[in-house]
This record gives sequence, C-alpha cells and structure tokens, in this order.
Amino acid sequence: MFVYIFPYIFLLFVGIITFFKNINLNVSRFFFFIALLPVFFLVIFRGEIGTDTSTYEKLIEFSADGNCKIEPLFCLFSNMIFGMVEESDVTLRVITAIFCLLFFIAFSKTKTEIVIACFFIFPVFFYDMSTNGIRYGIAFILFKLLYDGFTMKSIFKTPIYLGIQTSSFILIILSLANKIDLKKIVLILFIFCILFILVGQSYFAVKLVSYLEYSAPNFYSGILNFLLGFLIISTFRYFRKISLKEFLIYGLFLLSFQILTQFTYAGLRLVQLMLFYFAIRSLLFIKIDNSKSNIVICFIMFLTGLIYFLNLLRIMFQSGYYLPYEFIF
Repeated sequence: MFVYIFPYIFLLFVGIITFFKNINLNVSRFFFFIALLPVFFLVIFRGEIGTDTSTYEKLIEFSADGNCKIEPLFCLFSNMIFGMVEESDVTLRVITAIFCLLFFIAFSKTKTEIVIACFFIFPVFFYDMSTNGIRYGIAFILFKLLYDGFTMKSIFKTPIYLGIQTSSFILIILSLANKIDLKKIVLILFIFCILFILVGQSYFAVKLVSYLEYSAPNFYSGILNFLLGFLIISTFRYFRKISLKEFLIYGLFLLSFQILTQFTYAGLRLVQLMLFYFAIRSLLFIKIDNSKSNIVICFIMFLTGLIYFLNLLRIMFQSGYYLPYEFIF
C-alpha cells in the first residue's frame, strides 16, 4: 500500500512549500515534476492492476479489428498507436504515458495549479484516471488545457471532449453556469443536433444506456463525494468566489447526480466529474498569498482531497485490484 501513499506524501510536501514559501515558479515546477515521476512510473509500467486495465486492452484489440465499442476519437487515437506497437498492452501503456505528460502540462503553468494539483486533483483523480478511466482522464485533462472560462469559440472545441468521453459535455454545461444566454444555448443545441445527425442516433442511444448495466453498490453510493462537493462550493460561496446563481446550479447538478447514483453507476462518475470541475473553477480565483479566503479555500481543498484519498485507499485495499502491485515486465 505504501507504493501508492508515498507519491501523495511527496506531492503534499511540494504543495505546502509552494503555497507558504516564496519560491520561483520554475523551482516549484521542477519539484512537482520530480514528485510525479515515481507515480508516473507506477501507472505506466503497471501489470494487470486496476479495475479496467484488462478491459481496455480488449477494447483496444476490438478497435484495431475495426469494431469500435467506445468513443470514436479514442478508437482513432488507440488505433494509431496500435499500428506502431502492435500490442494492446503496450498501446495502453503508451496512452497512459501520454496522459501523464498531459497531466503535468495541464497543472504546472502556475503555482496555483501546482498547489491545487497536489492538494486535490492528484489524491482524488490521478489513480482512477490513469488505471481505470483513461478515456475520461484524457478528456478531462484536455478540457483543463482548453478551458478559458468558456467563450463562443470554446463551443467548437466540444467535439474533442465528446469524441474521447461522452460525459464530458457536462463540463461544457457547467462552464455556462454564470454566462448563459439565448444565443449560446441555440448555438450549442445546433451543434449537438448536427453531431447527432452525423454520428448517428444509435451511437448516442447506446452511450446513454451503457452505464445502466452497472448498478450503484448501495444506498450511500457516492454520498462522500456529494458531501465533499457541497463543502467545496459552500466555501466558494461563503467567500463570494462564485455567484449565488452558480452555487444553486452547481448544487442542483450535484443533487441530481447523487439521486442518479441510486439507479446507475453513471451517477457516481458524474458526481466525480463535478468535483473535477470545482477544482478547475477554483483556479480562476485562488491566489498564492496569505489572505484568509485563499488559505481557507486551499485548506478545504487539501482536507477534501485527504478524506477522499483515505477512502480510496480503503477501497483499493478491499477490492484486491491494486494489491499486490505488479509491473508489466
């Protein structure tokens, strides 16, 4: 288990030093990269660990045979790599390596990004993104790289997210929470209609019901994520970092997705998506200084990340999918 804990401890140290010490961005970026190297090595050269590693290897083989069972851009992406390496397991590790590179690039442009990545993004998302949900991991990271508070030109980037992981459209909707107007709604609906016609009705129908095969584990499924998400947006609202309109919209989405967890596993993924968006949203207003609001918000992000990570370790230990750790070679 320590093999999974050590990188988090290292990253926490980097995040604390970056926040409280007046060090150069390049120095923070260097230590951030060094702290990530061990965990990059773990996930890239992993054996059959994680819940979906073997499943993705099979999906890559199906896609290479012309039978794409997942989002088209991911199939195209995996087919290109498979054509060069000709092995599904190697293809998946190459895709994981690309994800790791994108992860570092996405969260190392500013000291605030490094702090939030160390305190929240890594403990909440990294292991799941890299070993279980590589599609949503790449889609979410691309969203982060392209995120600019959502402008009209941003709408034309949506096929990139949707082509890799369908549920990413929620990120676009959330981006509109405080800026929505009739023209944007009409344009978004128009683009979705065009995509619906071009890609085919059957494809979207299959994607919408695919998660129905997986039921949520129990009545309390996702309740921790829901509570952590509500704590985060409540803190944002308390310090007037988001408008009341945003707070209500985010809360409504959280509640709706939590209710959905009682019927399908998709609800768990969507609640998790909300947590990712809240972290990205925080990057717009958190600053590395000694103001009360920024210290409290960063502490809340650290606390929620820690609670989530401890629960994740419990799940990893009980599931047996992660222990003992094994390399691919």
